[in-house]
Amino acid sequence: MARPTEQPRWATNAIFVAIGEAWDGLANKADPGAGKKDEGFEPTERPPADFINWILNRIYLWTQYLEDITNAADEHVYPAPKSRRIMIAPHHGLPASGNTWRYNGVTDVLFALSGENNSEMVVSISDHIPSEMTITEVNALIKPGAARSGGNEMEFALDVIQDFTTFPDKNAAWVDSSFSTTLILDDGSTDFQRIKFTGLSITLARDKQLVNARIKSGSTGLAMPDRFYGIEVKFTDVGPRNH
Repeated sequence: MARPTEQPRWATNAIFVAIGEAWDGLANKADPGAGKKDEGFEPTERPPADFINWILNRIYLWTQYLEDITNAADEHVYPAPKSRRIMIAPHHGLPASGNTWRYNGVTDVLFALSGENNSEMVVSISDHIPSEMTITEVNALIKPGAARSGGNEMEFALDVIQDFTTFPDKNAAWVDSSFSTTLILDDGSTDFQRIKFTGLSITLARDKQLVNARIKSGSTGLAMPDRFYGIEVKFTDVGPRNH
């Protein structure tokens, strides 16, 4: 169906213009009220003109609003940001040391299984979240293969590069002062667990920013393999984005 070329413009004046008539200069639109909106017009009723004008004018205003959204170069913004959550499965990750994570399915659940001590996997978060969303929490769903302590546990890190556009041309030195990383460990048990980064406020700018999660198996990850089930990301959504 082709897009209509004309808006259903109706009753855009505020008053009746009818010289010599009793209604000349009176308001040409009136809210029918909650009761009439619930019931509607009866079969033999002759609705007042200002009620009909109010209804048709509201239809026009809404179609104008929706057309403005579809025509605008700007993004649409929700009246209030919405809380969202996504899960990023482990197969979106990239083994970063020794290529030693492998995938297993147990009771229809896909997870990554470590195949080496202290092997790392990197999962991009910024690839999965639109720009201008604000990341508030990032969690890793894991099950350690052994109860470890003393820094030998599984590790979960969050890496943020605030501005990769500063990366230099060939053979130039680069110190990324905007890079930050934070690290937490599993709880020392072999329980299923969600290890969390909470209280975050990372407003994503995908044209210059990278946000990655890193999972590292424990010091006995080969003999007692660790399981990684995915990354959970919570964020506030300001509205549909084009990017």
